[in-house]
Parts: sequence; C-alpha cells; structure tokens
Amino acid sequence: MSDLPTSSSRRSKMASRRRVLKGKSIFIGQNPSMSQSSSGGKDLLRAPKIAFVVILIVFFTALVKNAFSNYHTLQMSSSKNGNSKSLEFESADVASPDENDKKEEGEGGDIEENGEKDDEDVGEEEDETKAFSSTRIRRGDSSKDSEGSSSKTFAYDDEIELSSAIDTMVDLKIPLQPSDRAFFWHVPRSGGSTVKRIVAHCFTGLVTARQASAAEGDILKEPTLRIVTDLEGGKSVNVDTGNPDGISRAKSLGFATQPNVDLVVSPYLYQASEDLFSSEFHGRLFTMLRHPIDRAVSLFHFLREQPNAGIVDITMTLEEYAQSGSAENNWMTRFLSNKLQGELTHEDESRARKVLRTKCLIGLLKHKGESMYRFERYFGWKVDSVKAEECHGKLLDWKWPNKNKHPDADEDSRAWKYLKEHNTFDLRIYKYAEELFEQQAMLFPEVGLQ
Repeated sequence: MSDLPTSSSRRSKMASRRRVLKGKSIFIGQNPSMSQSSSGGKDLLRAPKIAFVVILIVFFTALVKNAFSNYHTLQMSSSKNGNSKSLEFESADVASPDENDKKEEGEGGDIEENGEKDDEDVGEEEDETKAFSSTRIRRGDSSKDSEGSSSKTFAYDDEIELSSAIDTMVDLKIPLQPSDRAFFWHVPRSGGSTVKRIVAHCFTGLVTARQASAAEGDILKEPTLRIVTDLEGGKSVNVDTGNPDGISRAKSLGFATQPNVDLVVSPYLYQASEDLFSSEFHGRLFTMLRHPIDRAVSLFHFLREQPNAGIVDITMTLEEYAQSGSAENNWMTRFLSNKLQGELTHEDESRARKVLRTKCLIGLLKHKGESMYRFERYFGWKVDSVKAEECHGKLLDWKWPNKNKHPDADEDSRAWKYLKEHNTFDLRIYKYAEELFEQQAMLFPEVGLQ
C-alpha cells in the first residue's frame, strides 16, 4: 500500500506531462484562452509582412512589363527609321507643347544694353515688304491643334509621303555633285537677307537668282535670261524668285536648264523646286531659322515702319497686331508642308519635319556664325581675298548702320500669348530644327558654336 503514489505526486507528474486539448499542445495549468490569444497575435504580426510581399510582387511585375514595352517600341522605331550613319539624320521625338513654347535666351538679333533688339535684315526694306505681301499667311487661315498632343504622333514621320514637286531637292544622305545648285529657303526676318549679301558680294564669281528690287523692274521684262552685275560687283540672273509670278517667268525662259547659276533664293519651296530645278541641275536645300515669336515681333516692327505698304498702321501696338488679321499663322509649317490655306493637321507637321530632316541643312540665327560657316564648308564657298574677308566679317557681325532696333516682347504679356496661339505648330517645328542643328554638327567637327 505504501508503494502506491500519493495524490500530490500524481499532480506533480501531471504538471510535467503535456496534453493535447482540441488539437493544440498546451502545458498543464496553462489557460487555453491565453494560448488562442497568443496565436491570434502572431497572425496579426504576420499580416503586414504578407501585404508587403504582395506589394513588392505587383511593383516588380509592372516594372518588367514597362521595360518590355519600351524595348518593343524601340525595336519598332529602329525598324522604321533605320540606323544610318550617313547625312540622313535620325528622327527626334517632339517635346511637349509647353516645353516647345519656352523661348530660349539670346535668340534673334544681338540684344542691346537698353533692352532693344537689333534686327539683321536691313536695307532692302522695299524688297522685304513686297516679299511679305506675297507670302503672307494671316490669322484667318486657322490651324487645328491639340495642346495635349503626344510626341508619339510623330513616331513614324518616314511614313509620310512628300510631294513629287520637291523631288528635285536632293536628300542630305546623297553626296554633293558638281551640277547641284544651292537653294536657300528664305524665311522672312530670320537673317536671310544677310546670307544673300554674303554669297552675292563676299564670294568671287558666284551667280545668284533672288528676289529682285523695284529698281530692277526693267530687266525683269526682258525676253531672255542674262547675268547682270550690280554696283558692288554681285552677279545675278535677271529674274525675280521672290514671288510666284516671277518664278513662272523664270520657268518660261528655261531657267531650270541654265548651267551658270550657283544659288537660288526663294520662300516658295515647292514652286521653286518644281520650276527652277531639273533632273540635270538638282537643288541642295538650306535655310536660316529664328524663334517664331521673335520673328513675329520683328516682322511687326518692320511692317509698322513701312506705312505705304498698308499692312500695319504706324499707331498699332504689338498686342493689337497679334489680335489682328495681319498676324501670321504658322508660316514655316505651311510653307514646308505646302499647306498655305485651311486648317493645319499633325500630318502637315510631320511632312514639314520630314522635309527638314531629310533634305535641309539647318542654320539658326542664334548661332549665326557657325551656321554661315557650315553653309560655306558644305558648298565649298571660300573667302579668298582681304576685301572678301572684310565683307564677310562686316555682314556676319551685323555691322550695317541701318539695323532695325525694336523693344523685345515680354513672355508674360498678352501679345506673346496671342502670337503663341497663332504659331503653335511653328514653335514645335523650330524646336525640332534645333535638335536637327545639333545632330548635323557631326558633319562639321572643326566648327564651334558662335
């Protein structure tokens, strides 16, 4: 009997024995409700960790999808545009309209200490007025634009077909031939008159076909073509390429097959290309461009000083001009796309971009020095005498005494806002031209920005 365990010893052994209660292991003496509470606490701690893991999985999945999408887009773009290292430059995406509309400092003419701008196109006031009258694209010729347009709109500019009218303009990727003629697409108030003067008077023997002055009226009535020499020694053909009628006359006289012409100047890209060049004498397109708002302000002040032209009244303010029917509407885009009337579309813009990218050597007025040197090297024009060097330097530095000075426009002004509304396409075209200008620098590694 004494060997039987006592009740106290049983309790002791039971206290050290593990039991299973409702499928859960607990120690004898532990409150089952406490065990359940502890388990629930661990579940609460585990929940945030699971949520964090799920978030990471979703994030990395989205990242992988985005990377694959970008790679696919790049592959498509490469297959569309190619990777040529020739003179055909790759297409650059258009930035957002807000970025394109920002005006960079220092554009346009040299800024004087008094806050006024010097304009580069001087002399030839009557000629400039006549040219503007024949090329005027006014506010009434509206354009349809979307401020929220995406750069993807222009991803495949190469799919846009160009008019056969400019087939005579050779692509930049094709090497220059001795029979090719330089064609300067003249954008008013963008330094074009100075480029014309340099070519006509600073390079020996070059013959130009350009816009004629009123004083040359008699020779424009002659029945045959001939080369005339002005008082400063410049040589030109007796035609007027600054207006459609003059171009038609030159065509009727057989200008396109005349061999002794080095440079043709005209704002009419398509008509001049079709009528003044041929399969025998192709054209090589180049231009000088200026920020569209700066150009519009310059044009206003120029026209206000020409009251006889009847376009802008001398009492008119810039804001009034910007709201009037005399203000231009996307001049560059229209002349590059050959859409002089009606609403502009993104297809027209793509066509304008393609002309610049594939056929045009770009110059920028804000980099006038480098631009002119690029033109000279591309066409092989040389300054070969002290007199020519002085002529070149004087013109290139805009040292003519009759330069037109005018106040700059404030970006925060209503005039700027109105002009911007009339030139939304041109602002993007100009931005694209700046990108092309940078790409074309690879052709002239020895020339620095000036």
